[in-house]
Amino acid sequence: MPCSSCSTNTTGRAAKANSAGRSPSTRYAYGASGDRARALAELADLNKTSLRGSVTPFNLALVSLGLGDHARAVSYLEQAHASDSQWLGWLKGDRIFDPLRSEPRFAALMRKLRFDG
Repeated sequence: MPCSSCSTNTTGRAAKANSAGRSPSTRYAYGASGDRARALAELADLNKTSLRGSVTPFNLALVSLGLGDHARAVSYLEQAHASDSQWLGWLKGDRIFDPLRSEPRFAALMRKLRFDG
């Protein structure tokens, strides 16, 4: 089922301009809503942008999480930790990360961040 709350502007120059401006939450929503093809396209777009150094591992983790790829999401979160990402503060309380809470690597990351208490 396509994401009804996600931007539908996908043509021409406007789509290219909006590509970098879409929020990680919107990109997460594509995958979480079942629009796997769109989420994978967004992830590929982020990865291309990432090669130029402008996409954080945290944002890549959100898209991977939306796709249900928990192992990849945790890997990106570990990279975010290694780069001292300020976004990791969201891990403790944001329910979007609930699917990862039973993952041993995620639990270890939470202990590193001292969020296990």
